[in-house]
Amino acid sequence: MTDAALVRLLTREYGIQPLCILPIKTVWGVVDVRGGRYIWKPAGRHDGQRRLLELARFAQGIAPALTLAAPVFTRGGRMLSGWDGQLGYLQPWLAGRHVLLSNPDERLSALRTLLQLHELSQSWLSALPSFVQRAGLAARMTGKLRTLHSVWPQAEAAWPALARARGLVFAMAGACPVGPAEPVTGVAFCHRDAAPHNLIWLSGQSKREASQAVQDPCAGRIALIDFDRAGWDDPLVDVMQLFNHSVYFAPPGATEVRRWMDAYQQAAALSESTEERAWRLLLFPDVLVRALAEWYGQGLPARGRLRVSAALHKERQRWLAWQQDYRERFGATQLRRVVARPWS
Repeated sequence: MTDAALVRLLTREYGIQPLCILPIKTVWGVVDVRGGRYIWKPAGRHDGQRRLLELARFAQGIAPALTLAAPVFTRGGRMLSGWDGQLGYLQPWLAGRHVLLSNPDERLSALRTLLQLHELSQSWLSALPSFVQRAGLAARMTGKLRTLHSVWPQAEAAWPALARARGLVFAMAGACPVGPAEPVTGVAFCHRDAAPHNLIWLSGQSKREASQAVQDPCAGRIALIDFDRAGWDDPLVDVMQLFNHSVYFAPPGATEVRRWMDAYQQAAALSESTEERAWRLLLFPDVLVRALAEWYGQGLPARGRLRVSAALHKERQRWLAWQQDYRERFGATQLRRVVARPWS
């Protein structure tokens, strides 16, 4: 869609007079003449009128407790609009920055935001039927395990030095308790793409009302954007994703895994057996599996070893922090049961 076509669409459908249009990856940022800020986003394959309407109502229902960048209604009361066959929707362009997962305090704040989303959604199950997911956490983890087992032999053949890490990697993956069965911790509305670019630390946007500057009361907290993959799932899917992204940006140090799980336990009130299963899921070497899959997709070139080596280093740090905190929480005997001689 050209800028001129987008201007005509925004004017016709939303009554917006754009002052500036800025391409940002796959979306467009829009600033109107009155200072309003929006994102125009092309519709994905799951973005139907009903799904977007449910999301907008959900976002309105849980505000102001939590901020979601939900679709904006057109002047005709629709969610989707388009030009020349290209459908899309408008949403707020939130003032802020991406969460810094290298900062331990910010990643804990991000975790608490996701847990708040899970809690607030509990009474909304019947109101969000379009977000029911068929492939949840269990299927996702089964797929990751399958990827590891299929890619590793060829990766090791291309780089024999990987053999030294085989015991540790497969012990970490083998601790994963999820099979193609029931959820570990229940069901909630989950973001299912808990990456730092979808978590916005709100800076507070001054608004003009009756010629007076009004400070945004949401400033200083985290908002959620991009619900393309959102759906009803085991809340652990968000907890794991965020933890894995944190490992990628800054592997946990001493006591950090325990702090993470303490925050989760405080919000979700897990039984001890469920908490222990959640601990084991946090041990899965997701950063390495992603790096191996990408390397394999490139044809296992020698130049790809550096990224795999960096991922392996992060997984060793995950293991060191995790096993220390797990031992303190559940004891050395239980640790030996879960991960038998990972160094062999």
